[in-house]
Amino acid sequence: DLARTGVGRELILAAQRELRAMSPVPMFWCKARRIAVPFYERLGWRIVSEEFVIEHYGPHVIMEASCTT
Repeated sequence: DLARTGVGRELILAAQRELRAMSPVPMFWCKARRIAVPFYERLGWRIVSEEFVIEHYGPHVIMEASCTT
């Protein structure tokens, strides 16, 4: 029910702020489901791997964002 309400965006941005405040991290990364790639790209993340499959969960890629995103 919360899809496309901005909750996910705010959660990611808040997590990034908290992590930067706790430690000088150089980047963030995640294993993103292929279907979620546009969501992360809108937040400034970029794909840094070839597509791979996680059994039972489908196609994924690794994505990164700089610590200033």
